[in-house]
Amino acid sequence: MRKSLSLPACLFLSALLCPLASLSGQSQQQAKQSQEEEAEDYYRKWLDEDAVYIITEDERQVFLGLSTDDEKDAFIEQFWFRRDTDPRTAENEYKTEHYRRIQYANETFHAGMPGWKTDRGRVYIMFGPPDRKDSYPMGGWYERKYHEGGGRTSVFPFELWWYRHLEGIGDDIELEFVDTAGGNLYRLSTDSQEKDEFLRVPGLGLTHDEMFNPEFGGVKSRERVVGIRDQGFIPGLPERAKDSPFARTELLMKVSKAPPIRYTDLQETVSASISYNQLPFQVSSHFIRIDEEKLLVPVTVAFENRDINFKQQQDGSWKSRLQVYGLVRNLKRRVIHEWDDDIQAVYPEGQIQAALLLKGVYQKKIALAPGRYKLDLIIKDLDSGRIGTQTASINIPSSPSESLSASSVVLARSIEGTDQDMSQPFVLANFKIKPQIDGVFPVGGQLGFYLEIYNFAVDQSSLMPGVEIKYAIVPHGAQPDSFRTVRRGVSMFSDRLYIARLVQLTDFEKGRYQLVCNITDSLSGQSTATRTPFVIQ
Repeated sequence: MRKSLSLPACLFLSALLCPLASLSGQSQQQAKQSQEEEAEDYYRKWLDEDAVYIITEDERQVFLGLSTDDEKDAFIEQFWFRRDTDPRTAENEYKTEHYRRIQYANETFHAGMPGWKTDRGRVYIMFGPPDRKDSYPMGGWYERKYHEGGGRTSVFPFELWWYRHLEGIGDDIELEFVDTAGGNLYRLSTDSQEKDEFLRVPGLGLTHDEMFNPEFGGVKSRERVVGIRDQGFIPGLPERAKDSPFARTELLMKVSKAPPIRYTDLQETVSASISYNQLPFQVSSHFIRIDEEKLLVPVTVAFENRDINFKQQQDGSWKSRLQVYGLVRNLKRRVIHEWDDDIQAVYPEGQIQAALLLKGVYQKKIALAPGRYKLDLIIKDLDSGRIGTQTASINIPSSPSESLSASSVVLARSIEGTDQDMSQPFVLANFKIKPQIDGVFPVGGQLGFYLEIYNFAVDQSSLMPGVEIKYAIVPHGAQPDSFRTVRRGVSMFSDRLYIARLVQLTDFEKGRYQLVCNITDSLSGQSTATRTPFVIQ
């Protein structure tokens, strides 16, 4: 069993450090505001840049209607999954190719603006490279094709992209981009005449008919110059049907829409997985530092025993069997951690009715670096076949090694001393802690909480820290009028202080509350604070 060092009360200098606590509150508020702004920028960029050309209007409206980061993260993950060309692999090939196209567009098509904003960039991102490309980057003399009227003229720089087939648009698709203004800013053209630099220069750039047909007499067709068309076509110009401005405008409208989702079977699979609520459960996670690079993340699951199928055994006992599958991915959808477990619970025959009124609790510990992750959990009852799914975000903040910091606060329904190793479920430091996932505690009961503190200074003469820990329970959103100083139960192990404490709720009525913890270090002059919501009912 690890030995703990009790901290003498003389090390706490609360009266001198109240201003620092106030500054800490402001710092925490500024940090929270900064995180919210960073998240808002991330989602705005994803919607208005990353996915702007491939998101459907229905999807956009759904996304704009989401209010929480968890909902938006879940939407983005499902957005990419619905387009995944091979969901059996850890990598989403569609997503990887999409971001490759964005990078290529930015590197190749930039023109006083990012390449993804240009017409060529948009088409490239949506449909990929063309099957054939005719490029005239310098413009100059150009022999027209027959359907363009023939003859020789000078043209602006232009590119002709040809696609054999575009899903939802058709076959034999030609897209012409013309740079009339210079500077690499090619625009998608609706008129094959737009690239003609001599279109409005008398006597130059005549078509074959204008040169040899007596009807024109060596003079440019006024209809061609002005763009006047008879039933959609210019007299004397052998245009193909798809070359008329009307056909090109229709094509432009089609290529401006988001590509259709090809893998509708995956869309149905995702919809089905979202609707799996046959076996409801709750999930929460906390973070406890392992070292400067990794944090321990206990993932805790709670479910009602009454929702589980218990099967009677030959000896008269009742047994339940559950399977758990978990998947942790980063925001690039790379698999970081994956696991599966079996959960079994056995109750004697005479205790099954009481057991059905209890909660079942399961915990898996994983190690993660600071960052944002997505957790997918699936629980299956093997006897009833019922399935439950949950998607949750895991946000692990980074903390500079020189800054006073704290772990997340674990609210607990029970805290007991233990000799078990920390590799075991529910074990933190010298305690076995059963988290209260829903954060609901009974009137007159006990509120347990566990907290670790890092990066504090140590007095070199006494080898003891000068840390003061105070806590208060206040109505949700209120500011504490006073704090209780923790003078016992604070222990030190290696590079951290930890506290596990039970608080009586006798004096509190039903309602929403917050546990506020203020930590100050008299040696370094730093302070930090935490706020953890809970409910009394």
